[in-house]
Order: sequence, then structure tokens, then C-alpha cells
Amino acid sequence: MFRILRRLNLRAQYTLIPLTAAFLLSFQITANAQQRSAASEQKAQAATQAADASGDPNTLDYTTSWIGNTYPGNGTEPNHALQHVPLDVDGIYATPDGKIYSNTTWDEGGRPVSIFKEGKLISPLNALNNSPNFQNGGGDAVAADERYIYKGNSANGTDGGQGISVLNASDLTGASVSLTGSSTLPKSYEVNGITIADGKIYVAEGDENVVDVFDQKTLGLIRSLSILAPARIAVDQQGGIWVSENDNTPLPNLDGIVFNYNTDYGLSTIRHFDCAGKLINTITLPEGGEVSALWIDNLGFLLVGDEGPDQNIKVYGNLLSAPFLVRTLGVKGGVYAGNKDQRGTIGPWRFRGITGIATDSLNNLYVSQNGWGYAHGNGHGTQLQSYNIFGETNWSVDGLEFVTTMDMDQHTQRDIYDPYHHFKVDFSRPAGQEATYVADTVDRFRYPDDVRITGISSTTQIQYIEGKKFLLVGPQSGGYMAIYRFDDSASGPGKEIAIPCAAFDYGAFQGKYQDFDVQPDNGEFIWRDLNGDGKLQLDEFLEPPNDLHRDGGTFWMDSNGDVWQVNYQAEYPPYENSIHLRRYLFQGFDSYGAPIYDFNHMVVYDAPNDFQGLTSVGSAIFDPQETDGGTLYVYGGTNQIARYDHWDKGNRTPKWILNVPFDPDPNNTWSPESFTQDRKYVFVDFNTPHYTLIYSTTDGSYVGRFTPGTDVGGLPNIGNDDEWQSIRAHHLKNGEYLLLKEEDYQAKQLLFKWTPPSTLTKISAPAPPTSVTAVPADEQVTLSWTGGAGALVYTVSRSTTKGGPYTAVDSGIYQTNVTDLGLTNGTTYYYVVSSLSETGTSINSPELEVTPVAYGKTYEAEDSVISGANIYPCPLCSGGALVGYLVPGTSMTFTVTVPATGAYAIRIYDCNGDSTTPPADTIGIKINDGAQGVSPVLPFTGTYSTPGYVTFNASLSQGKNAIVLGDPSTFTNGSPNIDRIVVPTAPSP
Repeated sequence: MFRILRRLNLRAQYTLIPLTAAFLLSFQITANAQQRSAASEQKAQAATQAADASGDPNTLDYTTSWIGNTYPGNGTEPNHALQHVPLDVDGIYATPDGKIYSNTTWDEGGRPVSIFKEGKLISPLNALNNSPNFQNGGGDAVAADERYIYKGNSANGTDGGQGISVLNASDLTGASVSLTGSSTLPKSYEVNGITIADGKIYVAEGDENVVDVFDQKTLGLIRSLSILAPARIAVDQQGGIWVSENDNTPLPNLDGIVFNYNTDYGLSTIRHFDCAGKLINTITLPEGGEVSALWIDNLGFLLVGDEGPDQNIKVYGNLLSAPFLVRTLGVKGGVYAGNKDQRGTIGPWRFRGITGIATDSLNNLYVSQNGWGYAHGNGHGTQLQSYNIFGETNWSVDGLEFVTTMDMDQHTQRDIYDPYHHFKVDFSRPAGQEATYVADTVDRFRYPDDVRITGISSTTQIQYIEGKKFLLVGPQSGGYMAIYRFDDSASGPGKEIAIPCAAFDYGAFQGKYQDFDVQPDNGEFIWRDLNGDGKLQLDEFLEPPNDLHRDGGTFWMDSNGDVWQVNYQAEYPPYENSIHLRRYLFQGFDSYGAPIYDFNHMVVYDAPNDFQGLTSVGSAIFDPQETDGGTLYVYGGTNQIARYDHWDKGNRTPKWILNVPFDPDPNNTWSPESFTQDRKYVFVDFNTPHYTLIYSTTDGSYVGRFTPGTDVGGLPNIGNDDEWQSIRAHHLKNGEYLLLKEEDYQAKQLLFKWTPPSTLTKISAPAPPTSVTAVPADEQVTLSWTGGAGALVYTVSRSTTKGGPYTAVDSGIYQTNVTDLGLTNGTTYYYVVSSLSETGTSINSPELEVTPVAYGKTYEAEDSVISGANIYPCPLCSGGALVGYLVPGTSMTFTVTVPATGAYAIRIYDCNGDSTTPPADTIGIKINDGAQGVSPVLPFTGTYSTPGYVTFNASLSQGKNAIVLGDPSTFTNGSPNIDRIVVPTAPSP
């Protein structure tokens, strides 16, 4: 079944899908990819210190640089820390002295409001403001005078997300004043326009259908004007108000899905009102026009940004009587104009999604652009340009990257791409100047269904198939892969524009959130552009035979053109434990030069059957030429990377398995994000800390570490990697290696260049734990040890056979003790413990032999007489279940038989994961209708699947006894989750 589906209009980013297979089964939607704070910076510093203590000499010969932002993010003064051009400037305002104030709905690095002068960023960091959430969220509009900056808020609730915040112009701190008297402004989520004229502040509130006018001196309301859907606003020399209009036409609504990033947010009209709000006349842009910005210069001309196909500025004169179009500024068609060699190329006056226009007292012109236009943005990047009255460029600054991974054209080694932009690189130039932004590869008018327009794309791969170049992009989560071809023939769009030609998608997320503007509504599919027009048609989709839809992600294309995809069933619990790797075999090209794929030419590899040594499979990289039959690198298991040579010859035995360090310690988090490989080395990056670890492809041994230098911000000022594929590596012809790494915090991409030494010194693995002890208990064993030198975390493995083989039962342990649950009493187990760091895995500790013994007789909670509570599955609980949510008024009754009268030390096993702060839960206890008692405080286990116990003493009579656990309705002692009770076989001595 097919439908045209449009997605809910949310400014949302998709969270990462980490490498670990368990996390592949549960990604979420969040309003921001990563928000930095003092606490997170402290974590990064702590991680640095821990790694330095591990003995890593870190003497690699590498340099750090950056791409995609005018500034490196290394401000040297406290007031100018984290210098970068903010992402996706949504509106600007100029004061007569040539200061440019910008506002951005979201800037990860804390500069939603920024100030520029003569091409330099002169504003302090917004994190210095009074509000703790002020540092990231902004809006679509801004204005300023000598005292204050008036900042529109629309960042989905951040910093209130409503109305206007008033900042001190001197330092961007929150002012102690506000605009007062309006009943609508505090409720408005769409402050789309702000301007100042003749001592008054004008505010367009799109969702409230109001333009409010405030006194500039007192900040009190003068009047409210009822104006439908006001957007951008300007005021002429006679006090006439010029207002553009939001397009509030309802979008197609199918099953509640109404999303499309390419929706028109502005109409083609500008309405002229007098100071009392009476409509005087209307200007309508030429056909296809869409107003994205308004400004009246000091000569009295109205400048209109047109984000329609013209992509230019239209200048209107004679405003006070009969306005007419005087001239246009900018190349008609903007970045899309020209012949096949020019389309997509950027340059002076070739605008690309105008979001703001302003002029100063000298009539210097300022234009902000984000690649999409008014109220779109959020991922496509900022260009802020200035032109003098003669049309010459004064300056231009860029902030182009957000949650993006770049890739290099390996054939030229001079071209680098992200999902939207093309850069030319010259490595002989100084750091930060190696890359020149030359073109956009997306054309939203020629290919309106392009998923890069209707959604936000993050990952990039450049791959050649039989000599033809293709661009591959995907989202932050890895849930789809879109394939683009290039055609610079006379009939094509030009050498820079990438044409949508194929796509893989695992289907709707939670049944609603679609990736593509048109797609099947019931699961995964392959799309092929059968007629070569680059647009989505309903007859161009393939679905699996027999409607066997599955979930997946983390796509990769090899140099043969085969597409590799992680695949699993995770729509409904219980989620499958084994994860599959699909391989879609390249079937040649169609008549338009697009690759052909279908579900009938697909190979499925299963873990663990096809992946010896791994229990699950995550992302994969296949190199058909590295060995005879190709070499497959797979991330899977418990943070492991395995190399399989001669894969297509049938080999399934790994050449080596690398254990990647990870550490769940909340004070020192090591979280591996993704890996890449080229020739002799595997590179692994981390969400935190901001390292890239390097390993040899020969034997998996540790080589060294990249850390971002202070010239690009240093460790504390680098964003957390949060894409499923956040790095790309390339071997350069001169023997160097280039690593491109996500850095969304300051709207740039990191670039590492490394020259490997002729001989690498092998770095020692950490020492194993010492003084390991094992204490048996009822159905469990508790192990303790002394940490090994240089260890980050530990792995506990066990076997039921002396000498192994051992299976890891718990890993990533940052404490020096752990309890192994769910064991069989009377069975002998053999344990070893190993240390793990970035330098490798230690040898095992000496084997310990231990046999858990029954403490007494177990009485399962689910077998008791239950009143008012429910039974829930619990994999690590005795019997695989617990009785949960025992709120006041509920109970459970156990019938317990003992051989003799006396005092018994009874254990209550409880699971508690209610919060990160241990709650003081207790439960009522009544023995044989005796007095009501209360248990000791029950253990806080931090999860509903891991039981712990407390002991209470009870006097029992020989024979049967009734033990009631539960709180009377008057109790307020929490809501325990009981696994079982265990009664000793004899009274206490």
C-alpha cells in the first residue's frame, strides 16, 4: 500500500544510534543533539586525565584543523570563548554604525544571538547570560538599539520558547527589564519579525495575529494591531508598517502526519498598513515569489528577500504613494543560476535561501542565508555577507556544519563533501584555510522531493562504481540511505547538483515519522528513480516479498556497488537478540546511470552463525580488494570490532577481534560512537571523551590517539559525536592519513592529518586485576578485585568447565566488584576477570572456582496470593518474573513451612529502578495475623531487572505460616517490586 505522506512540522534532530548493538534497538527523537554544560566539560577533562594516566604516550605526528566555519572555536579571551559563526542564522538587524545582530533558533555552541562588525565576531558567549538555558535557544527575529537587544524566542520551549527576551547590548546578559503591557506577546511562539523605528519597537506575532507596538524608552505597550499571520516587518519614514504574511494553508493530513521541511512558510505578498493598522495597499512579488526578509533603508527603499526561484532581493520605491519595483539585487536564480558548470556554485550575489536583510548608515548591505530560507533552516548552514554601495563584497563569513560527517572524493583527493556542500581543498594552505566552499549539491526547486530538503541529512559517503561517482547521505540515526548520481551533460542539472536516484529505508519510525516526502506507509522499501526525473513517484517503490518488513540502519556501500545494511526486528518487544547483516547486490546501471537494487538479489548473514566470536552485528565496512574474496570489518558483540578476511570465499573465522574500551562511569564516560577504516588502520571515535583511537588492521593492536588541539577549541570545547557514522578516514597519495570528524558544537568539521612513522612501537595492554575473590550466595556470586594499572574498565567472564572457554557475563565495569545473578545453586562456575583500556585487553586473572549455595527455600513472588498488584517479566529475577508496583493498599501473601519454631532471618529480594537517587522504599510485614511491622529500607538496584535483598528477622511457628508483604492504605513507603523471599532451612542459633 502506498500513500503520499508528509511529516509533522517539528524542529527536531534524531539522536545517535551508538555502535553497541543493544542501543541499535532503541533510538529516540530529541529536540537537540547535544547540549554542553559545565558538568559535561568537567566529564571531558576527567576523561582526559584518566586516559593520560593509562600510559598512552600519545606521540603521534598529527595536526588538527577545521572545515566549514570561518572561525576555529578557540577564542582566547574569556568574553570571546568558543568563537564560531552560529548555525543557520534565521534573522539579522543592523544598527547605523554597522553592527550586525543575528538570531538563530538553535546554536549548539551557545551563540544564538551574535554580533558582527566589519566581518569579525565581537559578541561574548551567550552562556554568560543569567538564564541557565539561554545559551543555545533563540528564534527567528532580532532587533537592537544602544541599550538593549530584543531577542525573539521560538526554540521549542528553550528559554521559555515564547515572546521576547531583552538583553543588555553591552554584554548579552539578561536585562532587568521587559516589554510590558501586551496580553499576546508572552504567549507567542512565532515572533517572526522585530524592528525599531521613530522611537518605537514593532513586534510581529504570527501565531497571535497581532503586531504589538512598544515605546522604545519605557518599553510599555502603545497599541496592538490586529493583522493576520504577520511575519517579517519593516516601518517606513512616515510610520507606515510593511508586513509579510505566513502561509498557514493546511498541509495534507494523513493519519496525523503533516510534515514537510520544504513547505512554504511565507507568501508572495507584502501588506502596507498605516500606524493604526488600516490596510493601505499590497505589493505582490512576481510569480513564484516568497517573502523571506524585509528592510527599509535610509533612502526609503523597501528591500524584499525572495526565497522563491528568483533567489534575489527586490527593491521597491515610491512607498508613500504607488510602490513599484525599482531594481533587483543578486543574480536571478541565485546559487541555482547559470549553465551546467555554474549551477550550484556559490559566489558574490548568488544567494542561497535569504533569511535576513539589513543596511547601515553608509548603505552597506548585509544578507544572511541558510540554504533554505525563512523559517526553514536547522542544518544547512549560515552565510552572512556584506556588500558596499558599489556592489563589491566587504566580507563574508560561514557556519555550515551541524551533525554532519564529511567524506573525501578518494579519486581526486581535492574534493570534500557533506550532505549539502562541496569544498575544494589545498593542503599546502595554512590550517583552517585548506578548504574553500565552492558549491551546493542540492537544488530544492528542480528536485523538491529530495530527502535532504524534506528532512535533515547528516552522514556522507562518496563512492565510485565502475568509474561513476555517487553521493550517499543518511540521517543522524542511520535509518535510511539516499543515493545521488551526477550528470553534467547538456540535459543534466550540472556537474555540482546531485540527482536523487535510489534509496533504502527501513520504514516509518513508530508508525508516524516518515523520512521521505512520498513513501510506503507500512515498512521498509527500496526506491528507484525509474524515469530519471529525480522525483518520487508511487510506482517506483519496491517492498520485501510476502510483506516481510524488518527494521535496520547503518548502511554502507562498497566499491563493487553492493549495499550493506544492519537489519533486525525491533518494532515490538521482545526485541530479537541476534542481529543480521544484509547485502544488496549491485545489479548494474539503468539507462540513466543509476544503480539497480532489489530484494530478490540480497544475501543475509546472521550473527552469531556467520560471525564467529561475535554475538551480534552492528555497522560494517567491506573492502573487496584488501584480500582475495574481500575483507569485512564489523562492529558487534560487546563493543568489539572484528576483521574477517576472504569473506566471499566463505571464511567466517576472524583474523582478530578488537575490544574497544567503553566506560559507563557517569563521571568519566567512554562511549564509542563509530569506526572507519582505510588501508593499515582502523579509527574509532567516541561520543565522550572527544578522542579518536587508532588500531592496526594487521593485528588489531593499539597505535595511538588523536585529540583535538586547542587551535580548534580543545577537548572541553568540542561537541559530543552523535551520529551513527561520525568519522571518515582516507589514505592520501603522499602517505598521510586524513580523518574527518563531526563537530556540531561549533558548526564545523574537524580535520586531522597524520603521518604514520615507519615503525610503530607497540603499546602495552593494561595489567590484569589482582586479589580477585569470589563469594557465593543464593543463586549468585559476588566478585571483588584490585584494579590493574592503566585499566579503564573490567570484564568478568565465566565457564562451567575448568580452564574455559569463558563467556563474558558483564563488561564495561568501572567499579572493582560485581554480582553475577541468576545462577544455579549447586553448579560449579569458573571465573576470570580482565582489564580493558584503549591500549588493549589484559590477560585474564587466575581462575576462581566457586559454587553458589542455597540460603534456604525460595518462595517466588509470582506464586503468592496477590491482591491489587501485577506480575511483570524480569529476566534476571528468580523465576523470570516479579510482582511490581506494590502501592499502599496492595499485598502478597506467602504460605511458608518451617521445621521448627524459632527466629528466622528471611531475605526479601527487591528490584528498584525508580530514579537515579536511591529512594527509601520499605514494605509492610505481617506474620500470622500478628502486629503490623515494617521491613528495613529495601535495596536500590537502579533497574527493574536486577534484584537485591535485605534481611528481616521473623518468629515463625513449626509448620505453616502466613507472611503478608504489603502496605496498608495509610502507608506512604514507596512502591516496591518484589522478586521473592528466601526462608532459611533452620532457625537462627
